[in-house]
Amino acid sequence: MKRLLIGSIMILAVATTAFAGTHHRSNDSRDDYRKSSRTHHSMRGNHCGRGSLESKRARIVIDEKNIEIRKELLNENPDWNKIEKLNNDIALEHSKCKTDMMKDRFERDKRR
Repeated sequence: MKRLLIGSIMILAVATTAFAGTHHRSNDSRDDYRKSSRTHHSMRGNHCGRGSLESKRARIVIDEKNIEIRKELLNENPDWNKIEKLNNDIALEHSKCKTDMMKDRFERDKRR
């Protein structure tokens, strides 16, 4: 009887540990999926048609402006007018790309 009880407890302990490891790994894979999903749906992944030269150009322009903002924020007294202008430029670039995506979608739907 003791052997059966000890054996059952050992099996339960091993099964619990194995399940805990599997559960932890499944959370990691879900987190990876969420991260890739967010990146995919952000403007970074959808700029002006995926993978086009226009998309790459727009991404570079936006990244350069973000770097300028970061540089300005490192100053002891940042120029908020400059930061506002850079943010407006970024928003304008995003809106151009969003309009291009809408045009592409409209043309694609029209051909169907």
